[in-house]
Amino acid sequence: LYDFMKNKVGPLLNSTEVEQKTSISVPLPSVLTVPVDLAAARQSGALTATDTAAAEMQINIPEQKSFLSLDQLTMLNILASNNWKRPICFTSPYGEIGFGPYLRQEGMIFRLTPVHNAQRAMNLNKTDSLLLNTFRFGGAGLKGIYFDEENRRHLLTIRSTYAQAASNLANEGRKQEAVNLLAKAEKGISPENLPYAMVSRFQSHNQISVLYLEAAYKAGYTDLVNKVKSALRKDLTEQKRYYNYLKEHKPDSYSSFISDEQDCDQFLQYMDRLEKTYNPQSTLINEVPGQRRDSADSTH
Repeated sequence: LYDFMKNKVGPLLNSTEVEQKTSISVPLPSVLTVPVDLAAARQSGALTATDTAAAEMQINIPEQKSFLSLDQLTMLNILASNNWKRPICFTSPYGEIGFGPYLRQEGMIFRLTPVHNAQRAMNLNKTDSLLLNTFRFGGAGLKGIYFDEENRRHLLTIRSTYAQAASNLANEGRKQEAVNLLAKAEKGISPENLPYAMVSRFQSHNQISVLYLEAAYKAGYTDLVNKVKSALRKDLTEQKRYYNYLKEHKPDSYSSFISDEQDCDQFLQYMDRLEKTYNPQSTLINEVPGQRRDSADSTH
């Protein structure tokens, strides 16, 4: 990668012909490699104590990629020259130029690591610690605070992060820790300020709440399951009723809402599958955050 950036890209960028351009066309190899300084990677936090990494990181450039924008060139230049001495972090799992599999989530950021992951990875212990001990909620837990659409979107991102981390903890059998995380989210974000269910662009609000519901199911957090499930079913069925009204009485207006109705159907079907899988009537336990159950309490 360093050689490519210096000897292939560098001369093109130094040309006066590209001064006003936002991207450049350059023959892209299918694979670029970055040497891994294991000691530096461990010192900077890119590698944990239990991680193992190869001697080089392999970046597979997408086949359809024919040009690099200046922001992408900047990213690659940083990767080429950093030599793992400082953390490189992103606010989303950026994968457009081939290094997506090397990103690992920590809280709400995605850190570049020299460890290749087949699926989206999370540093679970670090994330659990951040969410439980460091995160703040900007007054979202106070009564009577109004959040507009943009601020609701940011709060949903926080709620989604708690859901993902709690779900991963439950998958590892750490259910009480998952309950503690969800309880922290509940305390920090009041449902009165950010409802569990709500009409929004692309149904993103309810989509995240379905993930939140699934995390509660996995953790065995019965009270939260019941609250989120009830709110979601109410909102989704009310939306369905509205779309049916449009179909019957204002068909010309209905076409704009077809995808919304399809999302409602998918969410309701997924909720039915969750309920069937986890069967809250017989398999969920009322858990008190911070209090463990002994083996006798966990029998049904």
